[in-house]
Amino acid sequence: MWETSGRLLRLLALLQQRHGWSADQLGRQLGVTARTVRRDIAQLREGGYPIESTFGTGGGYYLDPGTALPPIVIDADEAVAVQLALRAAKMHREYRDELLDTVSEKISAVMPGKLDSTMEALYRHADFLDISHLAGMAIDAPPPLLLIRLARACRERRRVDAEFSDPVGRVISRRIEPLRLAYSRGAWHAVVFLLESAEWKVIPLERFRRVAITSVVSVPRREPAMDLDRFVREHTGAPALRQYVVRIERDLSRVRRWVLPAWGRVERAGEGSSVIRITAPDSDAVARWLLLLDADVEVLEPEDLKLAFAELAARASRASGRETELPSEVA
Repeated sequence: MWETSGRLLRLLALLQQRHGWSADQLGRQLGVTARTVRRDIAQLREGGYPIESTFGTGGGYYLDPGTALPPIVIDADEAVAVQLALRAAKMHREYRDELLDTVSEKISAVMPGKLDSTMEALYRHADFLDISHLAGMAIDAPPPLLLIRLARACRERRRVDAEFSDPVGRVISRRIEPLRLAYSRGAWHAVVFLLESAEWKVIPLERFRRVAITSVVSVPRREPAMDLDRFVREHTGAPALRQYVVRIERDLSRVRRWVLPAWGRVERAGEGSSVIRITAPDSDAVARWLLLLDADVEVLEPEDLKLAFAELAARASRASGRETELPSEVA
């Protein structure tokens, strides 16, 4: 019975991979006869899986979108990728989302024990420095297997043989010691020690072509900075983050929909008003964004946010043909 159940799961996984398998092709993949495959297909259909078939060139068995969602088979790397996506989604919620928690708990409950260390490595050795949305950047998602291997090397303190492109596009091979993964300005980066040049580098993951974990343990050495977050920002061109505090004449429930946790925090300030504490690198960008809320804004701090609003007001006045003078601090 267990052999049949395992074969059915493997058959289902194959049908999810591509459109149009013949019985003979599936049989070779599973190590059984075409007759056994057809019997297994019938059993899956009885279980509610919408498996269809077509004849002729390019035909075969395939999974058809059904009216109900059947159980889906995913492999270990896909499970880790889903958990990463769920964690990223949680970070962008001001409040707890029970649906995200439920999905994550279901996957965690059935994940093999060997993946526990992988997830622990990703959580402990990957930092999310997300200012990308505020800067209007697209999010870059590296291959999950690359993230997994580098995070595991960080956790186990192992050296890695890597191939990656240099700033001018040449592919080079180096032995490295990964220290930390960081997500900043819309992309993932690895903080690594290059053994050949004996220096610390921050390398975008998109430049990696191949990574192979070795059996050699990394040498304990002083980290490149006390504040690794700042070190990554400085080496990726990310501007320093500042805090801005404003009072806005909008109810808390309405403002929360506009403010992701990666941007800042919203607090109730009284009947019909809220205080927003925003973390961002640019006063002008914050001022423009706050105007989109279409509500009265009182700047509590810092002063240069008031000047950013004054510049926007002067620009709007010029556009209207009724130019007004800027405050002396701005002019």
